[in-house]
Amino acid sequence: MVRNRVKRQIRSIARAHLWVSGYDVVIVAQPSCAEARFDELASAIASTCEKLGILMENRAS
Repeated sequence: MVRNRVKRQIRSIARAHLWVSGYDVVIVAQPSCAEARFDELASAIASTCEKLGILMENRAS
């Protein structure tokens, strides 16, 4: 149940962004993700992807 919740959260976060084309992105959830809040996961994923230069922008913007 925890695994599915984390997968749903990661999918939701990924859909909220526009991605630079030409990349395949694999997000691997570590065990510590089970205790993380949604906003913590979203911030960590966005921060890492921005550093890698694979995010164009947030769709909500």
